Formats: sequence, structure tokens, C-alpha cells
Amino acid sequence: MSLVSDSLELAELRVLLAIVESGSLAGASRSINQSRSTLRRALAELEDRVGLPLVASKEGRLVATQAGKHLVDGARPLLASADILIDEARSVGEQLGRRLRVSVPPGVPPHVMQLVTAAFRTEFEEAVDFWCVDNPLNYLGRGSDLYMYLGAEPPAGPWDSVRIAPAEHGLVGSRRYLEHRGTPRTLADLDDHVLAVWQSDPDSPTELPLRDRTRLPVTPILSTNDSYRLWATASAGLHLSMVPDAHLTLPEFPDVVRVLPDVVGEDLAAWAVVPNELAYSKRLGAMLNNIRAVITGLTPQA
Repeated sequence: MSLVSDSLELAELRVLLAIVESGSLAGASRSINQSRSTLRRALAELEDRVGLPLVASKEGRLVATQAGKHLVDGARPLLASADILIDEARSVGEQLGRRLRVSVPPGVPPHVMQLVTAAFRTEFEEAVDFWCVDNPLNYLGRGSDLYMYLGAEPPAGPWDSVRIAPAEHGLVGSRRYLEHRGTPRTLADLDDHVLAVWQSDPDSPTELPLRDRTRLPVTPILSTNDSYRLWATASAGLHLSMVPDAHLTLPEFPDVVRVLPDVVGEDLAAWAVVPNELAYSKRLGAMLNNIRAVITGLTPQA
């Protein structure tokens, strides 16, 4: 017999459980704060549905019949699970009812932040706190509800990651720089150029990812986790920059173009990382869909 039929109500199972555990209608009435007439009606409807008596009087107490015992034994874990789900839903509602706290990596371009902020506001009428932090995963679930992350794979750990949009780690430079220093055509040509690189981890080696899935060790003049700084200094003609968002066109840097896109680069992704307890929030899911639409709608580099 399945407990999850289209005609079986959790409320009726609670009534049956309360009657059996208390041994009387009066005790069940006090236990679940319902009138005895309501309990009688619910029990009668449940017995009609099952087609068998579920309780019987024995020595002044109401006890479960064989069918009733079977139903009670199955109802206990089902009702306990339902209570847990309700508590979790209330907890999520409380967390999402306050200001939403979002951590972002340093160097997110201002116009991207403007669009992402607008995407958040379509779902969250409350204020949103954006924080640029170096190690946001340390705060996830404690000081932060969501972390925007760029990487080939989602960060490992006790959280859930949602892939928002594709991204590309690539080499860029300004037309002014390329006219002055020459446009590199091969990897060997990079020996004659000044390089700056993006590093999410300061302890990782300074290397250029290549399209053949190897890596080229380099000695950059600048390494930073601030992507926007790399765009700005490349636009100023100071060097070529390896940036994690080379697929974007940043309107404030119209002179910046891709360099060796078929040779240098790797595919990344933008990830939204959330605490486990918020991962299945419908409201948060709708907001992530808005962010996905914003990011994927940005014009790619030509």
C-alpha cells in the first residue's frame, strides 16, 4: 500500500498518529490542538479511504488495528520528513527575507556589475550587498549568501555551484600597443612583448593557458586577481593582458582587441556558488536565471 496516494492527506495521518500515541480522542485533541469532532471526522474519512477500521477500543484505550499499525509505522517517517522540509523552507524564507549578501571577485567591470545588479533587483526588492573579497568561500553561508566565481570547474567544497554562463581566459591588447610593438603571430613572438596575467590564486605559477591544453611559463610584469585593472592597463598601451573575461566587449575600452585567440586561451565559466540550504530556493533560482540572461547577452569580442 502506498502512503503517497492522491487521496491520502498528511493531516489525516497526523490525526491517526495522535490518536494512537495518546490512546484517546481527548488526548489527541490536546496534542494537535483540534476538536474531537474534527478528529472523529478525519479518522472516519481515512478509514473509508482505506476500507478497514484503523483503531479499536481496548481496555479503555484506543489502539491501532493491524491495518492501523501498518499505516502508523509508515506515517511516522513521512511526517517527520514533512516537518523537516517545512522547517527548512521557513529557514530559507527567513534568510532570503533580509538583505541579500553577494561576494564577487575583484575586478568585475563596472558595466557588468551594473547589469548584474539590475538582474538581482528584478527578483529582490530589498537592498543587495555586494562585496569584493579575495577569499569569499570562507564567508559563504556565514557572511555571504552567494559568490560569483570564474573558473574552468566549480570550486570544490560543501556548497552547490550553478553554471551561469561561458567565459574565456584570453590575451588582449590595445590597437595602439600593437601598432607600436607589432602584432604577435606565434608564441615565439610573445618573447618580444610585455605581459600581465590574471591569477585567482597568488600561489599558482604564472603561465599562459594554450589552446592545445598545455601551458607556457611566463615572467609577467604584473600579476593580479583584478581583471578590470588588466583591461585598463592593456587599454593604456602598457602591455598585453591575460584576462579571464576576454569574451566580453567592455564599452569603456573600445580599442582593446583579442591577441592570438586560436593559440592562447582556455574556456572558463561563470559560476554562482550558494550554501546547500539555499540551492533549491525558487526565488534564488529565478534570480540566477536573470543573471544568466544578462551575462550571456553581453556582446562577445570580435
